[in-house]
Amino acid sequence: MKLSEGIKAGVVALTLTSAVPAVQAQDWTTEVKSAKTSEFRIPLLDAPALEKEYSAIEETIINKENSLFRGESTKYVPKEYTRLCGTDYAQFSQICKPLRLKHKFLELNKHNFNIISSINTYVNNSITPEDDSIKYGTADYWPPITYLKSGDCDKFVRLKHALLLKQPDIPPDSLNLAFVNYKRLDGTLEGHLVLLVTMSDSAGKETTFVLDSTRKNIMPLSRATHLVFISILKSDNSGWTEVSVKE
Repeated sequence: MKLSEGIKAGVVALTLTSAVPAVQAQDWTTEVKSAKTSEFRIPLLDAPALEKEYSAIEETIINKENSLFRGESTKYVPKEYTRLCGTDYAQFSQICKPLRLKHKFLELNKHNFNIISSINTYVNNSITPEDDSIKYGTADYWPPITYLKSGDCDKFVRLKHALLLKQPDIPPDSLNLAFVNYKRLDGTLEGHLVLLVTMSDSAGKETTFVLDSTRKNIMPLSRATHLVFISILKSDNSGWTEVSVKE
């Protein structure tokens, strides 16, 4: 089954308050909520780049199982998520405040794939990885979603999540933060956060993509063999649930 071949040229239009260069710290929560806005744009992949990236995963999308088992509520909730959402900042946070679901997933086609991939690439290229222990003096710290020059996995994930929610055609139903263990080359595991984007084709088949700050491109779930999934945040932010990958 081939997916839609249509490619809409253009850019991902984001609504931000200023044209301040990305190297300066900005409060992106204020930026994306402000009424005094000017347009800021992230370029989409051009047609050749899109074809190269999409064709590399198309067989996996069609022939592999790329969806999740969503279980019951879980005790595996990142401690910093609980702390952050217990502060006054929670009312402004896209991962803390209740979100109204549209009861549908984003349509799986090349145009929407391009939007997801372009935002993933933009954020990955805009933030330099830096451990919280170096930056904040603690093993894990989730500050308000400020756009900084450096940070660890949660900063990448929360910025991608916020920017995707600004796209008018992307329902929150498609987005989930995922708490995982990252498999190091030496076999040890490290706590990690990634963003999941679930899309549905015309036949109703779901495909979940992983947006990981340690990988250049987005990937179908079945290719994320370096991750052990533990729990995901519900799309409406109502709680965390156990999760496992369908075989």
